[in-house]
Amino acid sequence: MLLIFVTGVSVALFPFMSSAVRHYQDQRVVARYQQKANKQNKKTAEKILTEQKAKNAELAKEKNNPGLDSYNANLETSKVKRPQSYYDKHMLGSLTIPKIKVDLPVFDETNDILLNRGATLLQGTSYPTGGKNTHAVISAHRGLPHADMFDELPKLKVGDQFFLKIGKQKLAYQIESTKIIEPTDTSDLIIQPSRDLVTLMACTPYMINSHRLIYTGKRIPYPKKADNEIKETIKRNQWLVVAWILGTLILLIIGILVYRFRKKK
Repeated sequence: MLLIFVTGVSVALFPFMSSAVRHYQDQRVVARYQQKANKQNKKTAEKILTEQKAKNAELAKEKNNPGLDSYNANLETSKVKRPQSYYDKHMLGSLTIPKIKVDLPVFDETNDILLNRGATLLQGTSYPTGGKNTHAVISAHRGLPHADMFDELPKLKVGDQFFLKIGKQKLAYQIESTKIIEPTDTSDLIIQPSRDLVTLMACTPYMINSHRLIYTGKRIPYPKKADNEIKETIKRNQWLVVAWILGTLILLIIGILVYRFRKKK
């Protein structure tokens, strides 16, 4: 009976525990990146930013061609394991969406391995450095059994805000439009003259993935409340891990006590 009880509880709690653990892992990745960014001297940070802006200028000049094929081809998550150094190498920054309690690492390219660990920059779109003639497209999964990444993206509305930390930069964007597009339609992902945009993209409908859901945000001044909202989002995800661990332990203890009581009786 105890074995059946423990097995049932484990099966019921696994998706939630897995998601909580993934939140914890994401925070570790982001924290390592932030520590590295903080240790970089001003000259090194400026060099990286200059290189990214130069690539953005090239994209704007050549008229960017968003690589939706790379996203469409990698909807299935890879089971290939990579060392932590692989993720550190591709780490670009972090994305926080306070309204839906999302705080994810952002990687510099879209492939099945990186999509399984966070949000990714779509090839052929701008680096999210801010500035005119830039349009970054950041994609993430919906419906993964072990993580909830962009699961709640449809809850966002025009006017909601999200924040990016790229190196030592802090950027804020406000959603101005939302749209459902065909998997091969890139017309809404191209650079718009003189504009500073970031689009969040995920599959829709949920678990069917026949189309793409996009939320496009325009750059706004970084709000004073942003840092507090980011901290609250991170703390919430950290407490979620603690809550599920404690809840699981309590249920196991109750199961053991019930078993002992029935055996003694």
